[in-house]
Amino acid sequence: MANYQRYQILSAAEQNLFSPSCPVWVSRYQISYDMQTGKRLMQVRMVSQAEKIIQSVYLRILCQDAKGQDLTRLEMVPVVGLGAAPGTIFGEDQIITLWSDQVSRVRIYPQRVVYYDGTAWNEAGTEDYLAVPAPVPVRPSDPAYPRLAKAAKAGGAKNDFYFRSLRGVWSCTCGLPNSQTRLSCAYCGVSRAWLETNMDPERVKPEPPAPAPKPEPQPEPAPAPLPQPERKPAYTPTPVSPVTEFGLGQYLYTAPEPVRRPDPVFEPARQEQPKPAQPEEPEQPKSNTGRIVAIVLAVLLLLGGGAFCAYRFLMPFLRYQEALTAQAEGDYDHAMELYEELGDYEDSAQRVRDAAAQKALEMMRNGDYQQAYEQLKRLEGYEEAAADCLYSMGVLAFNDKDVDTAWSYVEQLQKEYPDYEKTKDLLHSCAYSYGSQLLTDATVESDAFARVEQYTKAQQWFAQAEDYQDAQMLVTECSYRIACDLLEQEGNYTGAMEMFRDLGDYKDSATKYQDCMYQYCLDHLDTQDPTTMDYLTQLSAAGYTGAQALMDKLTGAAYSFHVSASSIDNGTNIADAADLNALYVHYALKTYNNEAAPRILISYTLPGGLTGTTPLNADGSASGARAWAAVVPQKCDQTGTVTLYFYDAQKGNSEILETITFTYHPPAPPETTAPDEVGP
Repeated sequence: MANYQRYQILSAAEQNLFSPSCPVWVSRYQISYDMQTGKRLMQVRMVSQAEKIIQSVYLRILCQDAKGQDLTRLEMVPVVGLGAAPGTIFGEDQIITLWSDQVSRVRIYPQRVVYYDGTAWNEAGTEDYLAVPAPVPVRPSDPAYPRLAKAAKAGGAKNDFYFRSLRGVWSCTCGLPNSQTRLSCAYCGVSRAWLETNMDPERVKPEPPAPAPKPEPQPEPAPAPLPQPERKPAYTPTPVSPVTEFGLGQYLYTAPEPVRRPDPVFEPARQEQPKPAQPEEPEQPKSNTGRIVAIVLAVLLLLGGGAFCAYRFLMPFLRYQEALTAQAEGDYDHAMELYEELGDYEDSAQRVRDAAAQKALEMMRNGDYQQAYEQLKRLEGYEEAAADCLYSMGVLAFNDKDVDTAWSYVEQLQKEYPDYEKTKDLLHSCAYSYGSQLLTDATVESDAFARVEQYTKAQQWFAQAEDYQDAQMLVTECSYRIACDLLEQEGNYTGAMEMFRDLGDYKDSATKYQDCMYQYCLDHLDTQDPTTMDYLTQLSAAGYTGAQALMDKLTGAAYSFHVSASSIDNGTNIADAADLNALYVHYALKTYNNEAAPRILISYTLPGGLTGTTPLNADGSASGARAWAAVVPQKCDQTGTVTLYFYDAQKGNSEILETITFTYHPPAPPETTAPDEVGP
């Protein structure tokens, strides 16, 4: 009892939409209100017309309010766990939540049917749904009922409804519509041929009535008695004029009629004089002419009134029924013509609009979207169907790779039907296509400035595509490519730096962000602005190559090292040497703070694999020159490359201040002279 108090039925209706190719027929729905949660719930009765067991059904539900205005569209609503065998009724025990508190009516279309063997039926998008009239029940009072009941009992069929065959569909006596291609009913299994032969009242002639029984002989009636003469009383009282009554109920008082007496002075007594006798006239037979004329006039009036009633009431009714039949059979032009002739009879004006809409919807199913749109845009209440036409034309253009035409339909939908939900799907597809084309064009562009412009436009289109495919990733990719091109352009390091910073860890954006900072420092060494020192501090802490050396130049701890062949510094490094002992290493402070000069370590690599590390200025001098022999006393007798590495002695060999290489050629051995010959 609590459930009945909780749920209130709002509406229940039969659905007369039937698709011959769909394995499921939605026959009825019921909408209830859950007073505890405030939600509107729906139950759907479906009939399986499939040849296999159905596991689940996915429905499209078009929700409308009480006035028939479209509210929302629910796509792929699941009804699962069914196990519906062929020819069974199912779905009524499933509860579907309608996400709107204004839904009063719905239209339901199956979109996908999944079978237990893993196969599925999918809506092709051009389903030919027919408007099937409600089945006509067979009543016991119908003349054909005894014959149909007898035939149904003999053939094992139901006798609930009349068998009918319409355009594209035939209705079984159990009430289920079936496709014209089906040879037996999907629900009760009765053969269509048997139904046409035995249960179609339009084909089977009724049985002739049984002959009337012969009347039994009746006894002759007794002779009627002769009429007796009427006996009149000897005295007939004089009728009394109306009287005034007083009293209640049976206690009535009738005032006596006053007796009039003649005045003896002014009115002498009158004596009754006898009237002369009149001769009796023979009785004439009465004429029937007036009666005949009256009867004829009555008949004419009756016939005229009947004709007027037939013209005034019966003919419009018959025309209306003819229009309904034409509309149900798909002859919409004839139906509209009849409805227009009927004027304001019943709901003819509304029926004209409905027939026009059905004609337009049939055009849609046949793929004639332009003509359907021209019809639907003039009909109130069919805005969504008109928008569906524009959307379908846009999809066809997009599939034909005509993206410009598809985009024109997007703009038309945004202008005429701004609330149409599917517009964004077509918009995302077109925007992604535009962005992809621009990205491809930019890839083969040789000019960096032109590439940046095309990447920027592509990024804008990908942003409009929102979550379509990998559009968001391509937005990031465009930013990365723009930043890379800006890095290659002189003077655009700041813009590139901001973009690489926002990209975070996308690809090598973090490394390229440091590259932008270092390039900025190189361009601003002469200005010595605080930003340069801040960037160098960050880069040095991160171990960026060259950042510490560049910072040392700005802080006065940078040196220039030279190797010369004499004690005189000629400002250049030697290209080769012939005697290590004749070489000198010279270093000098180049920038600002001489007192900040560190002690120097030198690491050397000589031909033949001889290596070593030793202080260069062991005397603690800030700058100066030392003989090579003081550093490397050993001799080298092989030709090859000499490499010298200079380090800050306080930091060890963690960071190279400078590297010098030169080629060494060992000196040739001195020539020997033969001794003078001694004579005898």
